[in-house]
Amino acid sequence: MYNRIIPFLFILLMPAASYPDSPVTSTDFHKAYLDNPVVKKAKDSGIMDRSFAEFLSDPKKPVDLKAAVINALSWNIDGKGNAPLFLKYVSEKKGKRIIANPGLMLPDEIFCYGYLLVMDDYFHPKKGIVFLEKARQRNRSSFTVNVVLAIAKAQLAMDSNWCQAWESVNRVYEDRNLRQDMIEPAKIIIMDYMKLYQPECRKGD
Repeated sequence: MYNRIIPFLFILLMPAASYPDSPVTSTDFHKAYLDNPVVKKAKDSGIMDRSFAEFLSDPKKPVDLKAAVINALSWNIDGKGNAPLFLKYVSEKKGKRIIANPGLMLPDEIFCYGYLLVMDDYFHPKKGIVFLEKARQRNRSSFTVNVVLAIAKAQLAMDSNWCQAWESVNRVYEDRNLRQDMIEPAKIIIMDYMKLYQPECRKGD
């Protein structure tokens, strides 16, 4: 509980206009995809169901739309349980029990599970980062996969190093070798928020 109180103490002590809340909770890039009915439904629901799980595990669906669905399912300060529900549905689909075993999951399933873990408990993103790292190993060229991993790492860094939080995401934007598989308005939403951390890097100049 102590760790959850600290960010709110900062909010009370600092001007709202200049204080970043947190990378995971404030990069709501799903807003750029609300013309998609699945993303809209996810925003209205917030809870994993079979239709969302089938969408997320479908290898034919674009990875940025999958990320937008998870982003739209959103977070709760008391935590959520969407990741285990997704794993349950994937297990049923494959006809075998999957206990977070990347060897039995498709690359996008690993990515979705990792991102869901981060969104479920954004105060403790490390477990999700493990799976997001594995997803990147299998899809290194995807901007979407890289930027979601960077956001999760920025979440981890914000407690001690805001400059590192900024650099984690900015490196992805500067990597011209990545496949730009996220729409521009979504990328703008992410960057507009993460820029709030950039001034911390200038203090060391």
